[in-house]
Amino acid sequence: MTHEFSNNYIEHYETALGLIASNADDLAAKHQAVLALARMGSLDFAVSEYARYGLGEIRNHEDIMALGGRLSKDLYLASSGKVALEHARDSAAKYEAAFQATKGFYSGINAATMALMAGMPGEMIAARVDAILALLPQTSNLDPEDHYFVEATRAECFLLMGEGEKARLSLRGALKFDPLNYAAHATTLKQFRLILKAKNQDAYWLKEFTPPRAVHFAGHIWDDKTTPLASSGDDITTQLSDHIQAHDIGYGYGALAAGADIIFAESLLSDGAQLHV
Repeated sequence: MTHEFSNNYIEHYETALGLIASNADDLAAKHQAVLALARMGSLDFAVSEYARYGLGEIRNHEDIMALGGRLSKDLYLASSGKVALEHARDSAAKYEAAFQATKGFYSGINAATMALMAGMPGEMIAARVDAILALLPQTSNLDPEDHYFVEATRAECFLLMGEGEKARLSLRGALKFDPLNYAAHATTLKQFRLILKAKNQDAYWLKEFTPPRAVHFAGHIWDDKTTPLASSGDDITTQLSDHIQAHDIGYGYGALAAGADIIFAESLLSDGAQLHV
C-alpha cells in the first residue's frame, strides 16, 4: 500500500506513526517514518527505528533497501577518516544490494556514487554506470517528475565518468521536465557537489541550477510612540526588493507583527516569492 505525505517532515512523521498504529505491518508507513526522521536530521533515531522496525531484513523492495543505504550515506557525511570510509563502503554495499535485487536505477546510481566515496576502483564504478545507463527508460511516456529523475540520473552517470559537458546538458534537460521541483533539484545538486569534491573538481558550473533561496525575516514592532520609516518607507521597500532579487530569494518565513515584518512580507509577495507566515 502507498500513501501520500506532505512536505512538512514533522507532519509526515506523525502521519506515518498514525498509519503504523492502525496497521503494524504497514511497511510503506514504516519506511516513510524513518525517511522523515532522516530528512529532519534526527539520524541516530532514524537508524534505531530502521532497526526496530526490522526494515533491514526486507528484500525485493527498492525503497526500503535503499533507505538503509541512505542512512549509511548520512552517517558517512557526518563522520570523518576511517569511520567515514567504513560508512561509505557500507552505504555502497546496501545500495548495490538494492540494485541487484530490484534493478531500480535510483539505488543503482547511489551505489555507483558511494563506490566513488568509498575509494573503489574506477573500473568497478564504470561497470555500475554502464549497467544503470542500460536500464534508464528511453520512452517519453513519463510524468514530469519521473522524467526529471531519469535525466538527472543520466547526468550523474556522465559526471561519475568525468564527462562534465554531457552532465551539464543532461541536467539542464532534466530541469526542463520538472522546473519547479526545487526539493528534487537540491538533492541532485547535493549529490553532484559530493562527486565533484571527491574528484577535486570545481562546482562553480552548478550555480545556474541552484534553486531559489529561502529567508527568515523578523523586525521591530512599531507603536504610536514611534514613527519609523514614515518618510523613508519607499526607500526601504526598494532596498528590500533589490536584496530579494540580488540573492534570488524565492521563499520567506516570518511573522506579521505590525512594522518591519509586514514591509518585508509585502516586498516578498511583490517580487513573486512565496510567503509562509
